[in-house]
Parts: sequence; structure tokens; C-alpha cells
Amino acid sequence: MDRRLKAFSLVELIIVVVVIGLIAAIAVPRFSKASEEASTAAMKANIDEIQKAVDLYQAEHGDYPLTIDPAWFISQEVPPHVFSPDNPVAVEIATEVDLWNPVSISVNPENDWTGYWYNPNNGVVRSRVTDQGTAARTLLLYQKVNGL
Repeated sequence: MDRRLKAFSLVELIIVVVVIGLIAAIAVPRFSKASEEASTAAMKANIDEIQKAVDLYQAEHGDYPLTIDPAWFISQEVPPHVFSPDNPVAVEIATEVDLWNPVSISVNPENDWTGYWYNPNNGVVRSRVTDQGTAARTLLLYQKVNGL
């Protein structure tokens, strides 16, 4: 009787590892892009919810509110800020902030919790975003999130 061990050769194992590596190299960037798009969509939805509450107040009272009231929302809280979810949500009343300056528009979740801006003069709500490494990338994310 001829008893041979059935096993994979080294070449076969290397080919399998290379194929798995190629699949991972293709799949991982797609998942990270999907995650970024989901965060952007969630942030847009939160801004829309705040904006609708402001617009409803304005329709009922004739003027824009001076502040954002958490009682307007089902959860009794301002919608969470996707880019700093562990921090308390803060809305800054901003009438003269440079809304196009990348330094102004980025939020540092470690020490700056002001995630939203609200202008009571015109009822506009905007979200700040996390720093993306360059001013251009930060500004691009700001524009995507705020629908500009």
C-alpha cells in the first residue's frame, strides 16, 4: 500500500495568500468609503431635522428663534453630532462667523464640542466637521455635509 500524505504545496499556499490579499486590497477601501458616505448622510439628516424645527418655529411665531430648544425634538435633545458622538451637543449662536474658513468650520472632538452653528438672523443651521488633514479636504466635507 502506498500511503502518501495529502497536503498543499508551498506554491499553492502562496497563491491562496496572494488571492486573499488582492481581495482584501479591493474590499477594504470600498467599505471605508461606504462608512464615510453613511456618516455624511447621517449628518445631513440631523441638520435637516434641526432646520425643520427652526422653520416650524418661524412659521408658527413669525420670527426665527433666538436659540435651538432641545424640547422641539422627540428625544428632548438636539440631534447628535456624527463627528463627535461622545460629546454633549452644543449649538453656537453665530451671526458673524466665517463659515468658509477651514479653521472655523472644523471641530476638534477632544476639546471643542460646538458641533452646530445657528444664525437667528436668517434661521440657517450649519454643521462643523472634523479636520480632514488639509484645508481643501475639510472644506469639501463641510460642503457635502451642509449641502452646499
